[in-house]
Amino acid sequence: MPRAMLADSLLQSEMSGTVKKVEYFDTLQKGLLAEVRRGGGVTFYVKHRDLVGRLRQQRIGSYPSISIGAARAQAREFLAGLAPGTRPAEAPPVGAPPVGAPPIGAGAGEAERPAVPAHPGKLSLSDYVRLHYLPFVRSYKRSHETDARILRRQILPYIGEVPLDSLGVEDIVGLQRRLIARKYAPATCNRPIIILRYLYNMAQRWGHVRDNPVRAIRLLRENNQRQTYLKAAEVDRLVAEARRSRSPNVPYIIALLIATGARKSEILNARWSDIDLDMRILTVPLSKSGKVRFIRLNDSAVRIIQSVPRHARSDYLFASPRTGRPLTNFHEVWDRIRVKAGLPHVRLHDLRHTFASQLVNSGCTLYTVQELLGHASPKTTMRYAQRWTAKLVGAV
Repeated sequence: MPRAMLADSLLQSEMSGTVKKVEYFDTLQKGLLAEVRRGGGVTFYVKHRDLVGRLRQQRIGSYPSISIGAARAQAREFLAGLAPGTRPAEAPPVGAPPVGAPPIGAGAGEAERPAVPAHPGKLSLSDYVRLHYLPFVRSYKRSHETDARILRRQILPYIGEVPLDSLGVEDIVGLQRRLIARKYAPATCNRPIIILRYLYNMAQRWGHVRDNPVRAIRLLRENNQRQTYLKAAEVDRLVAEARRSRSPNVPYIIALLIATGARKSEILNARWSDIDLDMRILTVPLSKSGKVRFIRLNDSAVRIIQSVPRHARSDYLFASPRTGRPLTNFHEVWDRIRVKAGLPHVRLHDLRHTFASQLVNSGCTLYTVQELLGHASPKTTMRYAQRWTAKLVGAV
């Protein structure tokens, strides 16, 4: 494969060329590979050799959804997490036959079996997560950062050093009880168990363990129908308390969530290049439904965005001052704000419900609510039907 410094001009030139497919090894980041296909498709991979010297290929993502700089950063992070003795792959000599295995698939059913250590009983849960599980889910799962955060904060500190094939039902029940004792909501307590169940399904499929001990664990009953709609005075208290926060980003995030009804992930991952203030549109390249979504910006949203300070080295609307990457979590700051505002029961997602409630109260149809919230199915919007009906009855 040819070697070149990957650049936008190179990729765009090859996309419009006549060659059906060409692959380039990046000269700036060892192991990074760009597969360019005629017709516009470009996929980034990172190639490396495993513990027994076999050439492996890990998918990073597609260009331009992932920039070249981001692909280099992800390749560097992936290679840094490999086990000792592994190394990035060099570009093969010109004319050499293709070597290696196909990339890990886009779904659990296409998972490639990783190399199993010589002593699987000594592989701890933490090591398995670092060497196998996280590299796998990064290749296809959009919520892999959420998995990593939950593992890092709620699972591995308690049972991370337990050997993978020795973890028992008692260990997992103990973890569940710790989460309940911290007064987490049932859905929050269930999430680590769901991740562990999937993690062990993969470990069983790859031959690391014989059984999945998490199958015996019953999830807590969740109340997904709970909806909280803030009154105007409560919204004012929440915004005022957010402004008193020392966080450089959170006050703007909360205000924008209230003004747009957007999902938290849509706001946290927003880039300046996604915003068109003239058209009053925030483009979400990949929404929860898997499609492009356009969020309409009202006067309040426009004013908020115009007041957000820009990060000198990042295109993200709400970038971390330290890393320039988008914020992934601000639960502790949010928890302090809602408690001081006298609203300890309010969730961030309730700001979206409040926005929808305001639409209904202003006379919008459920179809309009569906469009503005970006619901893929009208069934999701029907949760607001009762309020909409009450509004009609009141009007009569």
